[in-house]
Amino acid sequence: PGLLPLPAKILEGKQDEPARRVARHEAGHLLIGYALGLAVESYSASPGEASVQFAGEENAGKVGVLSLEDAQPLLVVGMAGMLSEYGEFGDSDGGRADLMQMQRILSRVQPRIPPEQQQGYTRWAALMAWSYLQTLEKPLEAATDAIQAGKPLSEVLAAVEGAKQN
Repeated sequence: PGLLPLPAKILEGKQDEPARRVARHEAGHLLIGYALGLAVESYSASPGEASVQFAGEENAGKVGVLSLEDAQPLLVVGMAGMLSEYGEFGDSDGGRADLMQMQRILSRVQPRIPPEQQQGYTRWAALMAWSYLQTLEKPLEAATDAIQAGKPLSEVLAAVEGAKQN
């Protein structure tokens, strides 16, 4: 409840190049979290087990109370994976899981956010994520390539930093 009803197309997903899709999706989460100052602990791009883990996030979306200020960057990071995949493929296989995670984050915010305002924050997070992704196109591509190649996290971040310099 409360999440922006996205067009069906973004959630349909195709099965072309699944490794590239997963890499692109996780690169979006990783890059935007990193750009927002979240410390990246690890990532996995294995189909079915893909994720990016940020420091202190072991219980993110699961338990405890969040302020709106603390939730906002998590919402942007949540949208970034889906939108980075959408930007390359025109749809997103991983969007449902991201929306569910965002709903868990929104449900932890105190004071409670009414459903109609949750939609507004979801739209805001989508706009912010898309804006960052457009600005960081070269680092996104570098992160995607490094993740798809199975590089360790330090090399993924080095690729991002190198692409930002060019």
